[in-house]
Amino acid sequence: MKINSFNNFIIRLNPFVFVLVFLLLSIIITLPLFFGFDTEGKNYNDIAEMFRKCGIVFFFFVTVIFMPLFETLVFQGAIIEIIRANTKTPYLKFYSSIFFSSLIFSLFHCYNLIYFIEAFLGGLVLATAYYYSIYRKESAVLLITIIHGTRNLIPFVFELIEKHSVSG
Repeated sequence: MKINSFNNFIIRLNPFVFVLVFLLLSIIITLPLFFGFDTEGKNYNDIAEMFRKCGIVFFFFVTVIFMPLFETLVFQGAIIEIIRANTKTPYLKFYSSIFFSSLIFSLFHCYNLIYFIEAFLGGLVLATAYYYSIYRKESAVLLITIIHGTRNLIPFVFELIEKHSVSG
């Protein structure tokens, strides 16, 4: 990646601001998909069922900590690093690694077309953040896991609120 003034600005952001910028970007870029589309098939009933079966602490651990870490290692870390190592042109390294990381990430989140698109767009944000994180002093895996885990925390909290408002 060629380091120009914009890239340098992103790379030098305070870690908290870096996480916040990419977290907000991932929310903003996928927000329009929640309006006007039927999201059935996103398996919300399955999520509620998992709450009941597994318990809230286990579900929190899996949703907010384990899966974001695992997915960061596989979908951003491994895929981007493999493409970077096997691509000579800097322009192609950047764009092809982000595209393929996002595509494979979304294929593993393909519950329906809308969710696939949402996962692809969110994957673009996570992959871009990962690529920038490579040039930062903090761990790229840690930063992206925090962004992804916080992103997963939002529907987790809404599900928790809904569960308690229905049962209480």
